[in-house]
Amino acid sequence: MPIQGLVGYGGGATAFTTGASSTTKSYSVFFDGDNDYVTFADNAAYASGTGDFCVEVWCKLASTGVYQNLLNTREASGTENGWTFSRETDGTVGFYDDDHVFTSGGNIAFNTWTHVLVQRKSSVVRMMVDGVLRGYATGITNNYSNQLFTIGINCSGPDDPGSAEGWTEGYLSNARYVVGSVPTTYQTSETSTGTTCFTVPTESLTTTSQ
Repeated sequence: MPIQGLVGYGGGATAFTTGASSTTKSYSVFFDGDNDYVTFADNAAYASGTGDFCVEVWCKLASTGVYQNLLNTREASGTENGWTFSRETDGTVGFYDDDHVFTSGGNIAFNTWTHVLVQRKSSVVRMMVDGVLRGYATGITNNYSNQLFTIGINCSGPDDPGSAEGWTEGYLSNARYVVGSVPTTYQTSETSTGTTCFTVPTESLTTTSQ
């Protein structure tokens, strides 16, 4: 699988950028739904602990109607030291550790570029689809201590691809994981789902943008 556009991380935060302008969607990584993934060597920088973090990605997913892992610090189901950020079978966005953190919501339309984001700030988790708040939970202080990061499947997949479920099928671009803070543009105190919280980015993400 080519990983065209994967640009690394740095700048005092853990950040991954896969792609160029989200307006043109010129650069992205294609996952074929069958053992395609990107994984990284274990690193303490991926462990957000009980603190703030923000994870986001542009996606254009194939019309498979199945559960798909997008970005992950969690291994297989039933573990709570990491998280899974996913598209559910009904098209909604899920985020969970050993259980769903909030009721899955929003919608990732098939074959349509969609910006999805989950953030935790001061123990409040919010999920946005195209800048609109679609999920919300308070008092989330789970210790995400895993030093793992995988794109396209949960973190068990690279070691046991034959038994893994939830492979991504489609295109991902401008994936970014920031540990220790939430980018300023995305910060909000909003609690009403259906409310627009920010305008989605139209340029390539960097470690310091937004």
